Amino acid sequence: MATEKTSKQTSDKNKTKRASSPKERVQKEETAPKSRKSKKEQAEAPAEQVRMRIPPNPNSTLNKILPYVFVLCAVLVLVFLIPGINSGFVGKTASSLLFGLFGYGAWLIPVLMGLFGLRWRKIVEDDFRLGSFISSLLLMATLSAFIHACYTSEPQIKGLFSLGKGGGIVGGMIAFALSKSIGRFCTFLLTVCFSVVFAMFFLSITPKDIWIYLRYSLKVAAERRAERKERHDAERAAEEERLERLRIEREEARRAAAMLKKAELEAEADGEEIKPAIGAPRTETPPEAHTDPAPLPVINIAAGNEEYVDYADEEEDEPTVPPVEEDPTEEAKKEEPKKEEKPEEPAEQSPLEGKMILPDLEDIFGLGDPDKVNDLSGLEDPEELPEDITESKQNAILEAEEAPKEEKPKPKPYREPPISLLAVPEKPKAENMTAEMQQKAQRLVDTLSSFRVYTKITSVSVGPTVTRYELQPEAGTSVRAIANRVDDIALSLAATGVRIEAPIPGKAAVGIEVPNETAATVYLRELIQSKQFTCEENKKRKLMAALGVDVAGVPVFCDISKMPHMLVAGATGMGKSVCINSLLISLLYRTSPEDLRLILVDPKRVELGTYNGIPHLLVPVVTEPQKAAGALSWAVNEMERRFGLIEEVGARNIGDYNGTVNGVPGYEKLPYIVIIIDELADLMLVARDTVENSINRLAAKARAAGIHLVIGTQRPSVDVITGLIKANIPSRIAFTVASQVDSRTIIDVGGAERLNGRGDMLYAPVGMMKPMRVQGSFVSTEEVERVTAFVRSHAGENEYSEEIMADIEREAQRCSASSKSSASDDMDGDDGGELDPKFRQAVELAVNNNKVATSLLQRNLSIGYGRAAKIIDQMERLGYVGPPDGTKPREVLITVQQFRELVVNDRLGVKTDSE
Repeated sequence: MATEKTSKQTSDKNKTKRASSPKERVQKEETAPKSRKSKKEQAEAPAEQVRMRIPPNPNSTLNKILPYVFVLCAVLVLVFLIPGINSGFVGKTASSLLFGLFGYGAWLIPVLMGLFGLRWRKIVEDDFRLGSFISSLLLMATLSAFIHACYTSEPQIKGLFSLGKGGGIVGGMIAFALSKSIGRFCTFLLTVCFSVVFAMFFLSITPKDIWIYLRYSLKVAAERRAERKERHDAERAAEEERLERLRIEREEARRAAAMLKKAELEAEADGEEIKPAIGAPRTETPPEAHTDPAPLPVINIAAGNEEYVDYADEEEDEPTVPPVEEDPTEEAKKEEPKKEEKPEEPAEQSPLEGKMILPDLEDIFGLGDPDKVNDLSGLEDPEELPEDITESKQNAILEAEEAPKEEKPKPKPYREPPISLLAVPEKPKAENMTAEMQQKAQRLVDTLSSFRVYTKITSVSVGPTVTRYELQPEAGTSVRAIANRVDDIALSLAATGVRIEAPIPGKAAVGIEVPNETAATVYLRELIQSKQFTCEENKKRKLMAALGVDVAGVPVFCDISKMPHMLVAGATGMGKSVCINSLLISLLYRTSPEDLRLILVDPKRVELGTYNGIPHLLVPVVTEPQKAAGALSWAVNEMERRFGLIEEVGARNIGDYNGTVNGVPGYEKLPYIVIIIDELADLMLVARDTVENSINRLAAKARAAGIHLVIGTQRPSVDVITGLIKANIPSRIAFTVASQVDSRTIIDVGGAERLNGRGDMLYAPVGMMKPMRVQGSFVSTEEVERVTAFVRSHAGENEYSEEIMADIEREAQRCSASSKSSASDDMDGDDGGELDPKFRQAVELAVNNNKVATSLLQRNLSIGYGRAAKIIDQMERLGYVGPPDGTKPREVLITVQQFRELVVNDRLGVKTDSE
């Protein structure tokens, strides 16, 4: 027994130890709070389920049903409140209760319940259910108090519930308390103010919303007034224009009648009578009669002794008023019996238009043929004509022969400007040039030999700004070993802008170009006076122009017709504009306006304005980018027209065409057209697509049509000089640029970054493997002004082609419309670009419907699918609507209030943060 008791005690102790071990105690401590917490959660769970009985999701089934329940209850309550309707026990009880509580204010209950039904979705979205219910009760109480204060001057609360009049028990008690404390007037004021405040709370309206609504309404009304005023002004302007046109027509009719009256009086003074032809049909003028656009008097010899004269209108567009039919003169009335006696009708009339009778009047009227005269007059013999008519005819012929002819003055023959207008070149001083060259040559050899590159000097070419040392390396020496030492050579010679040409084309030598310590200026005059420019062989080249001299001092010229297009690019102030001026002045010294016409485009407005008025210009210097795009578009159309003419005669190019049609009547001589653009970057910014397409088409095809491009830019980047432009313009000139990347952009090789500036260029004409270094010729602004002034003074006033100017203006408008449409299509995500004119109506429609789709915009705005889709894309970029969701309409992310605020603040079209 003792043993069993001891074992039991031991087992109990072990159990106690196991239960009280640290690990078990920690587990108990951890599990105990959890059990308590779970019990607490279980106790609170029913309460949370009660509170979340109505889900906050507005698309839940309950929230979809509740609006209909509210509307149904509103209808039932309204029926219960109407007296005389048997609504049963429930209806009578509800009516007595509501009237007893709120009096006449009970009629507001069905209204509020209906508003609950209509606004329930928004109330749930705003999570304002409790607030809406409380604000509706307070609104009922304050309105009942106001009604009770209006119902009786001495508010009493006795019997209000049983009577159901006034404001009921609720309104009566509030009105009684307020009247006793602050008086009746203040009761009215306070109850009205509180009613407005509680109504705003119930409808979720703030004072800012009311202010925005008022401003929006005023803005819309002002816009409508402005539209009506604009429409009224347009109608009034159209009416004034119509009245002015009628006045001008009446004035012209009176002037024509006065001229006819004067002619009749003069004819009566000469003893004969002149009347307009009556009844003679008017026929179309034969083609051979259109030799002179001026109107001619038409004389018809009719039967009898009558002579009819019809004066053609001075302008074809002016209305023709027959004054005899409207207002016959007395002389015409007197001759009526004579006309009736003659059964013969006058011969058919063929009016000729013109201001004077040509010297061959007899041939025009057929008076040189006696038989034709007899047929016209109805007489068998011309001798039977009365003497007075014969004398009148002869006098008219003599006067017509003596009248001076009005012909378009022929342009004066082109006179080339004298060479004296250009500045005389100054000869540079050549002191110690030989010693300087010898020192630099020896220093070059020593510098290269220090790097174990052994060479010898074979030749030295001295140019105006650069001296080229030709080195021949020893056998086995790598050319790249010399080219890689350009910086070491520059350091040794203490020079900047050293350029190595390895190897020199056509020579077994490496050229090292070192800037001269004293740079000489190359004047344009010495190039124009050179034999290469004035020789008979080169005179046939109509588009030959001077560029400058190479490193050996040899003049360099370019033939634009063989280039056939040229790109001139470089940094600002490096000589690009001077080069273009040299080209233009060279062309003026060589080519007449009959062989060359120019179109100058100067977006900067300061470079080419001096050339305005010279006879070579087709149109004035173009300074507006849109008109420049229009001019390029016109050039494309002119190119196509010229190709049609060239194809018609079976020629291959403009030279063959002019040689074929030379002296052939009916064919025009086609001059060369050179289009010079001073700054391409400005045009690419304004009308990129149109300008680039036109340049590509002209550069690809226009050579055979005699149209050539010279394009200049000071921004040699790939977004301006695109790949297509480079591919179609093979001849290029690179002035000093900032980096090797820009040099490669222009001439596909580096080197332009090492030029010296001030006209130093790399010239790469078509067909040349490597660019050659040229010092550009210099022509000052004063020289340009002298030459252009001479050309203008000796060529007379330049009459620009109105037809070409109208075509360019029309193309400019078309390009402008195209660029606007492109900008609207390619707008960015921040500002949306150019918004659609119906964008505001579309946003308002989307906000009012709380959804938007292309079909909705198509139906309501009467637009196409593409335009509706673009408008929706614009709204999505601006944050007004959500992303597409399959075939469902898009979600609208802004409210009506936000839309009105955007319109009032003129920020419709600015990206919002509604997302």
